[in-house]
Formats: sequence, structure tokens, C-alpha cells
Amino acid sequence: MTLKHDDVPEEMQPYLKEVNSLYDTFIQVMVYKELDSIGELDRVERMKAYWFTFRGYLADVWFNLTTGTKMFKERPKEFTFTARLIRHKKTGFGWQCELAEWICKEMLNPKTPGGDHC
Repeated sequence: MTLKHDDVPEEMQPYLKEVNSLYDTFIQVMVYKELDSIGELDRVERMKAYWFTFRGYLADVWFNLTTGTKMFKERPKEFTFTARLIRHKKTGFGWQCELAEWICKEMLNPKTPGGDHC
């Protein structure tokens, strides 16, 4: 799924290439998670899924340190982008909270098995 300029909050628009890249990785990791939970992955596929998930985690950390820092206009206090989103949601005010809530509600939670990523 590719997000388009008009589909996202203004703060994300300059970073769509990076956002889409991480989002595509996130969606694939969630597909692997769902397939694993219903027993659809054999041993080889599970190892591929673990490797892909590890690479996705590294991409998430890098995104948080680079694009996340630019998008939220602050240095991270945590390693992962999801942890940053959760922190901003807990603060409960300001544009950063609104952006974090939008990303969780519109992007991450709908693609997460069980619907509660952040």
C-alpha cells in the first residue's frame, strides 16, 4: 500500500518515500506474524520471516533516528518509532500527539493482527 501526499498529515508529506518504505516493511512483518499465529509457516519460511522481521526492526530504529526526528522535530528518547508514537499519545496534547494518534489509528493498528499496535 502506497500512501499519497493528500492522504497523510502535513507533517508526513515531505517524508513519504521513507514512510512508505517502512510502512511496506511493517505490513509484511504483520503478514508474517498472522501466518505464524495460524501455523501457516513451515520451518524455512519461519526463519525467513524472523530474518525479515529483524531487518524491519533495524529499519524501524533507523527511521526513528532519522525521519522520525525530522517529522516530530525532536530527538528520540526511545529506539523504535512505535515507542515514540506511544510516548506522544500518552502526553495527550499538541500536534505531536495528534500526529502519533493518526499514524496509530489510520496506518498501524488496522494492519496489526488484533488491531492494537500502539
